[in-house]
Amino acid sequence: MKYMKYRLLFCLLLIACTANAQSNYYVEDANLFRGMVTAGANFTQIDGDNYAGYHKAGINAGAGVYTMFSNEIGAGLEMLYTRKGSRGNFKQNSSNQSFQILAYKAILNYVDLPIQLYYFDQRGDHFGAGFSYSRLINQSETFDTDPKQNLKSEDYPFRKSDYCMVLSANVKVVGKFYITGRFQYSLVKVRTNVPPGFGRTEQYNNMVTLRLMYLFN
Repeated sequence: MKYMKYRLLFCLLLIACTANAQSNYYVEDANLFRGMVTAGANFTQIDGDNYAGYHKAGINAGAGVYTMFSNEIGAGLEMLYTRKGSRGNFKQNSSNQSFQILAYKAILNYVDLPIQLYYFDQRGDHFGAGFSYSRLINQSETFDTDPKQNLKSEDYPFRKSDYCMVLSANVKVVGKFYITGRFQYSLVKVRTNVPPGFGRTEQYNNMVTLRLMYLFN
């Protein structure tokens, strides 16, 4: 696991460096490629569990590159480390009415590869829509119930692949810095083998992201 994180960090740095080098290389059109680095927070929930609301916070960080087709239209590809999941800390009955849930937390760590088509206005603000593929690195779940249930996270695995729709808005703050808002939702189920009493048999990742982005070139 430790070595995987190092490899992911190396890949993110490589994307950022390559994008910046490309923007300097293509001197005939300096704006053809635009590299970016970004860091911020996800606010997530798992639709289909017993809890509603974006109560689980997690990191969202990585790098990417824009390819410009014109002054107004471009495509963006990113490679991100992102944490999704769910959290609830208030008492409620289980969905099968056999016990009480006192608290619950799910942590899902992914490598995320979103690709989007963007519209750029004259100010540089840009708005995009597209899709992403996320690969699950690891998962953990904690269950606090009354009476105690013998539940183990590894017995209820989430699917390794998460396919999502993505909507983004990137607003320039100052210079080359942007504030990014993003909404991302699973297009296919991320789990059907749900712990008994912890919601529906079909679950989906639901995520809102707020980030700070630095745009090269």
